[in-house]
Amino acid sequence: MPMPHHLRMVRRRPATAAGPGALAPRTWELALDVVAVLMVIIELYRELTLGASVLGLVRLAVAAGCIGARRKFPVSATVVAAAAGAAIILDQGYNLTVWTLVQICLFSVPLRRSRSVSIVLGIVVCLPQYLFTMAVLKVGPLEPTALISPLWTAAVLGIGLSLRSHQNYISALSKSAQAALDARESDVMHRMAEERLRIARDLHDAVAHNVAVINVHAGALERILPTPTSAVQTSLTEIRNACRNVLTEMQDILAILRRTEDEPARTPTNAVSVPALIDSFRGLGMELEGEIDLEPPLNASSDAALYRIIQEGLTNAHRYGTGAATVHVYRSGEQLRIDIDNAVAPGDGSPESGGFGLIGMRERTVAAGGTFDAERRGQTFVIRAALPLAAEPTEQAEA
Repeated sequence: MPMPHHLRMVRRRPATAAGPGALAPRTWELALDVVAVLMVIIELYRELTLGASVLGLVRLAVAAGCIGARRKFPVSATVVAAAAGAAIILDQGYNLTVWTLVQICLFSVPLRRSRSVSIVLGIVVCLPQYLFTMAVLKVGPLEPTALISPLWTAAVLGIGLSLRSHQNYISALSKSAQAALDARESDVMHRMAEERLRIARDLHDAVAHNVAVINVHAGALERILPTPTSAVQTSLTEIRNACRNVLTEMQDILAILRRTEDEPARTPTNAVSVPALIDSFRGLGMELEGEIDLEPPLNASSDAALYRIIQEGLTNAHRYGTGAATVHVYRSGEQLRIDIDNAVAPGDGSPESGGFGLIGMRERTVAAGGTFDAERRGQTFVIRAALPLAAEPTEQAEA
């Protein structure tokens, strides 16, 4: 039966730190890594071809090293690279490659540090180059040649800060969406808890009450009848026993329905109760044959499924069969198999004709990780189920 729309679980998508937009800064930095490598190779070739300057090679090596360290230490790498660029005043050499590497280091600062730190560092990096350009080329402060360095630095900082703002925006959207999902999931869980409580109240007030009334009247009938026959006495006893069992299981079911998330789960029935279940059906006059091996350990879900499969299978055999059935419970490899066979009289109904018994058995078996099959073969109705055994503890090797 499909779950009502207001009770359907919300599938939570894993939250990301900043969403898809977080890949953009990494892509930019990878592209600038490629540019830096190409420029270092070209500059190294130029230095070696035209006559290497020791100071020029040192400056190039320092700036190249800062490129590798800029992600982890963006501020320090930028300051050191800028110092290498300012060292051009010592040899008056070629400085474009080193200065480009300085700007690449500066690009990583706004992606990892605050806006104020990025702006202050941009001024510190740009000022020496700006002053050096005016001093060497003898140009005014507003000349286009002198303004190349400030404009270049401003562009690098602008792009970096823009990417950082976009990253923060995407991150805020992701957190807002996650908060909405959490709120909706909380609402769904609240509605489910209310629905569970409503079902628990209905079971207690209606079903449990009526079963208790049946139990009381069965006991009163035993006292009212002057000399009940043995068959009548047996039937009344079975009715009272069945009522007590239903009330006991009803209490367990109510405890599960009212269980909070921090309470341990309870299993209403288990394999230990199977012998008593078999005896109760024999008390109804059924002829039961077969072997039941309850020694293999089962996990909680398989344990409950075993009991319910036998209970429902024998109930169907008693209702639709000829009063006889065979039950085999045995271990086969890593599974516990349950085989239930019963003859069905010609023209009688079948468990497959309606109801939810077979559906419930199949759902319990599948939920426990097993397999289930039930069908009518001629005049015999067969049930075949397999449940996984509990994982056995591994033996530690002797020292």
